[in-house]
Amino acid sequence: MYSLRRFNEPRFERLDAIIDSLNEHLTDYIQLVGSATLPLPEVCAMAALPASAVRVEGHLQERYFPASEPVDLAERIIEEETRRIFSIGDEYQISAQPHSATQANQAVYRSILGDGVGKVAALSPQDGGHYSFSAGVPPPHEFVPLPISEAGLDYDEVSDTVRQTEPTIIVAGGSAYSRAIDFAELRAIADQVGAHLHADLAHCAPFVAAGLHPPAFGHVDSAAIDPSKNLRGAGGGILVFRDRDAKAMREAIFPLLQGSPSQLGLLAKAACMTAWTLDDLTQYASRMIEVAQLLGEQISTLLGEPEYGGTDSHLLLFDVSDCCENGRIAEDRLRASRILVNRNQIPNDVKPPWETSGVRLSSTVPTILGYSDADVVALGEAICTVLADSSDRSATIDDLLARFHRPLSTVT
Repeated sequence: MYSLRRFNEPRFERLDAIIDSLNEHLTDYIQLVGSATLPLPEVCAMAALPASAVRVEGHLQERYFPASEPVDLAERIIEEETRRIFSIGDEYQISAQPHSATQANQAVYRSILGDGVGKVAALSPQDGGHYSFSAGVPPPHEFVPLPISEAGLDYDEVSDTVRQTEPTIIVAGGSAYSRAIDFAELRAIADQVGAHLHADLAHCAPFVAAGLHPPAFGHVDSAAIDPSKNLRGAGGGILVFRDRDAKAMREAIFPLLQGSPSQLGLLAKAACMTAWTLDDLTQYASRMIEVAQLLGEQISTLLGEPEYGGTDSHLLLFDVSDCCENGRIAEDRLRASRILVNRNQIPNDVKPPWETSGVRLSSTVPTILGYSDADVVALGEAICTVLADSSDRSATIDDLLARFHRPLSTVT
């Protein structure tokens, strides 16, 4: 799938070592990290173009440099294709410029919180939220954790918390939260206190676009999309916002939070959003859910039910306390067996984020590579065996690596 070309010159020896290491990463590990993906070949092709030769700064039709047409076209394509994929109406505008979804979230915070002491209500890192939801709240504004139950978001409890705290912004989304989010329900809750409803779609974008999760647009006031996760794009963010907030949002992106957009990033985002047909995206998103649920069933035989009672997405979050001292030990044990997952806090976790009580897994890469149900079952059994430290499952792991991962890339 990927051809990695060495420089093969003495002065680039360290760069060649990076290329070899990347090849090893692709071919010698089963990649299950929660945010892991394999970029589309079209994305890699566009990211290799000399786009930084085109100098751009400023927004579309407000450039500070001449002859920016190639990058202008990329931005227009991203806007058009994002509208197509997500069925976004004319009441929204789109900026393709943020360097990441986190930076897009920051643009919302900076635009909406105002000069007083505002509040941002979102899932905390311990409850499936991204660290930037809370750590990114600029002083003197305050963070309000949304309540979580064993089954996930309890909208009655969320409503009570919102009425009591009156947040300025409610963030709908998560980093390890595996359940579908009801954006219409959160819209009704936000309207009780006049809050701005922002969706972080970094992990759930394919499921929302395919109609496998409830629709976001028409309900949310803004949304951040990260093509570099399970949309198989390159690094970068896309910010969607209502017309009424356009001036503040665009100014927050440039010049407040960044200078020039990444020209290569824009070309790669344009390739990513263009490549998906809705039929392909629906088939892919459906299979990600199937693989995650089947993998979860297998791992549950050792670790018990996943957090939040299961998954409606590509994500799985497990408490490993019964078999490992902490999530880092579980992560290290699996890595030594050539399976990559990431340690992650679980609801009510008393362990710090560099240790954690849990691990997070994703079905994205096995789905892309075409794992069959039998392959997923074998992988789940191998994970359980490694975590229980009970016997050698290297033959199973070798077989999966040989059939799916080692053909991924070559070095020339």
